[in-house]
Amino acid sequence: MSDDFDPPLTSPAPKRPNAKRDGYVTIRPELLAEMQDTMRALNRGSRSLLQERDDAPDGLKPSIIENWFTRENPGTREDHLRYFLKVLRDAKPRPRQQTNVKKRNTLAGRLLLDTASDSE
Repeated sequence: MSDDFDPPLTSPAPKRPNAKRDGYVTIRPELLAEMQDTMRALNRGSRSLLQERDDAPDGLKPSIIENWFTRENPGTREDHLRYFLKVLRDAKPRPRQQTNVKKRNTLAGRLLLDTASDSE
């Protein structure tokens, strides 16, 4: 075997070599912030938003959506992004649940819990 090894002239392939061809898009930080604000206002997470729907595109999972918010330069398939934006637009807010622990931390909550336990 020869000791002379010529390195390849081309650079290694990027992480997504067919990104443009396959319909990948980069999500702008403004859009990510708006999506997070909407999800917070609806009191919904990606899992609950997708559970109600049965027409999700192939490969779209709640973990993929959560990765959009945690990665530095999030990118995804265009059909996944369009679908999730449609889901956010059509979603109904879920009422916030107040636990007994939260009620117990207020005077009115303690009085209400005391009267409820007396009646039992």
